[in-house]
Amino acid sequence: MKKYDYDVVIIGAGIGGLICANYLIQSGLKVAIVEQHFQVGGYCTSFQRKGYNFDIGVHYLSGIKRGVLGKILKELKLHNVCSFVQHDPTDKVILPEHTFCLRANPQDTIGEFKKAFPKQSHQLDQFFSFILQNEFLNIYRQVKKATFRELLDRYFDDERLKGSLNVLLGGMGLSAKEASAIAATVLFREYILDMGYAPLEGMQKFPNQLAENFKRQKGDLFLSSRVVEIAHDASQAKSVTLEDQRTISAKIFVSNSDVRNLFAKLLKGNLPESKAVKSLISSPSFFVVCLGQKENLKPKIKINNTIWCSTYSEMNYFQIPEIDLIEAKVPLLICSSSLNKGKESLRLLAFAPYSNKNFWKTNQKIIADNLVKLADQNSILLKNNVEILAIATPHTYEKYTSNYKGAAFGWALIPTQIRSSVMPNITSISNLYLTGHWTTGGLGQMGASGASISGRKVAEMIIRKTRKKWNHGIIRT
Repeated sequence: MKKYDYDVVIIGAGIGGLICANYLIQSGLKVAIVEQHFQVGGYCTSFQRKGYNFDIGVHYLSGIKRGVLGKILKELKLHNVCSFVQHDPTDKVILPEHTFCLRANPQDTIGEFKKAFPKQSHQLDQFFSFILQNEFLNIYRQVKKATFRELLDRYFDDERLKGSLNVLLGGMGLSAKEASAIAATVLFREYILDMGYAPLEGMQKFPNQLAENFKRQKGDLFLSSRVVEIAHDASQAKSVTLEDQRTISAKIFVSNSDVRNLFAKLLKGNLPESKAVKSLISSPSFFVVCLGQKENLKPKIKINNTIWCSTYSEMNYFQIPEIDLIEAKVPLLICSSSLNKGKESLRLLAFAPYSNKNFWKTNQKIIADNLVKLADQNSILLKNNVEILAIATPHTYEKYTSNYKGAAFGWALIPTQIRSSVMPNITSISNLYLTGHWTTGGLGQMGASGASISGRKVAEMIIRKTRKKWNHGIIRT
């Protein structure tokens, strides 16, 4: 059996793993990525069905011009390789009482909120002044232990306004009563400051370009290669064994995969992290309906790139029992793609509990019909124009991403689970590092930006440890 030997082996080709790999290969290290899926990207991937293109998770990227992700691409010399378009407005929020947009210009976005809630204009100025200030450390000191609901209560007394802001918190899949104020603030800064970017050729293009850049520099990428065991002693990881019994050894290992699976199955023995992961709460997953429309209706229905739609503006609708999900009393994220030669694909996405397979087998068609009905009622699509329909449940996401229960953001972004000490990048095994959304950095670890920051951070640790030169400065969030 052929054996392989590297400086670094990375398990998982999600965005965190790909970013980490690109920094490492740039420094001159010999690096391999091992990925269980047949394509790279994790939640930042797409699939095709009968000529239609559908993104499975990430609906757009942030921070390309003025934020972290753009700076990382420049450091990797990819800023002129990856091409993006920024939508304006980036989002449209449809609620029973009002509709408002998020726009490329932050002041225009704030103006939309003021127009919808004129009596709260002064409070809105104060709220956005606080969350958008340059001194992020000041924000951290004030709300590091607070929930997003507690932060909203400091500024607003209008429950409808708080409910409207909570709709946008859908990007975390939690209610304001549960969600960390720090993580929510980071999310809002992304929404307001530099959001709405999509790769010109679909979301899959972004991880593909990261992978191609890695391979151009002689990095090895093993696709359809599931790791089944990591051999180690008390202090050092030695090698990974793949499902087909191939063995890959390295000096250093990076896991960009599900940490529960890593410490429960891949690493044998009673490690400190093995107990810790059992007590942590994972984030919710997705229920998605992918629709292919035989006619491009965008000019007729004036659809934006992304629409948030809810049947009511309340503060508690993320704390939903299954019956509420069936009734579609949840925020609905709708994304469109125009990569289909005149046709149109739509993705209807709702956050959902994992439940059991029998629940989804019995109810997925009912839920899908309700989500389609909600979209139809808001003139987002026409039911009689649908040519194909595909459904993905949390079990689908678990199968294709290997994330525990299809978790969309790794650990749930609650105040007690975002501290950097909860699941740090450094593990009890001295040459094993963690990156991606199953690690915690103190600010929340969601989305492509969070994963990229984590990947860069781990790469810097490894480059310095191997006495290679780290040529980059500090990136501030």
